[in-house]
Amino acid sequence: MSSREEMTMTYSGIVVAEGKKKISVTFEAGDAYAEGSIPDCKIIKSKGFKEDELVMLEKYLQMNQIEIAKKAKEISGLRGFMQ
Repeated sequence: MSSREEMTMTYSGIVVAEGKKKISVTFEAGDAYAEGSIPDCKIIKSKGFKEDELVMLEKYLQMNQIEIAKKAKEISGLRGFMQ
C-alpha cells in the first residue's frame, strides 16, 4: 500500500455465526484489502498489505472494537426497524 492512498473501513452489523456474535470489518486502500472481525480482532484474509500493516490493522481493531461495536449495533437496529 502506498502511503498516499486513502484507506476506507467498512463494517457489518452484528451477525451471529456458529453461535457467536461477530462484526465483519473490511479495510481497503487502492487495490489492497484486508478482512477481519471483532471480537477476534484478527485479519483473516488480505491482499496487498504488508505484514507490518496487517499487524497495525489488528491493533486498530483491538483499540477501537468498543466504538466499532457501538456503530455496528446501530446498523443492526436499523436492519430490524426496516423489516
